[in-house]
Amino acid sequence: LYKTRFFWETWLKKAKLTDVRAQRALLNMKMLMDREHGGFASSTTSRYSWIREGVYAAYAFDLAGYNQEAAKFYSWLRNAITRHKYLFFADGTITNNNEKRTDQLATAIWGICAHYLKTKDEKFIKSMWTVVRDATDELKKNYNAKTGLMSPSVTPWEDGFNVNAYTAASAYAAFQSAALVAQKLGRSEAAEDWIPISQKLKESYIYMC
Repeated sequence: LYKTRFFWETWLKKAKLTDVRAQRALLNMKMLMDREHGGFASSTTSRYSWIREGVYAAYAFDLAGYNQEAAKFYSWLRNAITRHKYLFFADGTITNNNEKRTDQLATAIWGICAHYLKTKDEKFIKSMWTVVRDATDELKKNYNAKTGLMSPSVTPWEDGFNVNAYTAASAYAAFQSAALVAQKLGRSEAAEDWIPISQKLKESYIYMC
């Protein structure tokens, strides 16, 4: 019991957040993280690992100063994500539930870039280029050039199949983030392809609103 308490108290000392509620949240995220592979289980009773929620958990870790935990998740993401696959178990194995989820793919791209901007880890961003490129190309297939919006997909709440604000916003952020990564790595042609799409997405959705 002493060793367990010492471990968690020592781990929490690294946190940039002193609020007790924030620290409890960090503890919950750490305990839901697969120790070997880095995926986040959606709850203590479920092994499902949603990309979208995992990215936000990793982002929270980055903000709190736990960059290693965030990097562990992105290692899981790099090994787990493949085209047309959107839901996994925390150990990285693929589930049978893989409807097209534009917002999950988009959030992953944004998260990769956000982690890089926070850590400035050059080795990390180079290792993630293939994931960013393939995910963005897959995202582009769901872009409707006629409407300037993403094609309908499963909503974040799984209550329908349509175009919603979060899907549009996450896709905009994804194309912007992918372009930034491409420019950083000297892939100017890819950046020039993705930036106009992000701008059109923003203009089209604002017009609809």
